[in-house]
Amino acid sequence: MDLDLVKKEVQKLLAQDNTGYGFEHVSRVYDMAVALSKKEKADVETVFLAALLHDVDDV
Repeated sequence: MDLDLVKKEVQKLLAQDNTGYGFEHVSRVYDMAVALSKKEKADVETVFLAALLHDVDDV
């Protein structure tokens, strides 16, 4: 899976968000999720996708 493409598409989708749950929020969630996934030895790709997509349905 092209994770960079997913990240770019989510960024475009959330670019116009003014609710406080835009891409900056998603980036913070992503950074924390990736750090935790490494510590917990979780599947980083699954965590990456979950963090990036967790607010997409709110758009």
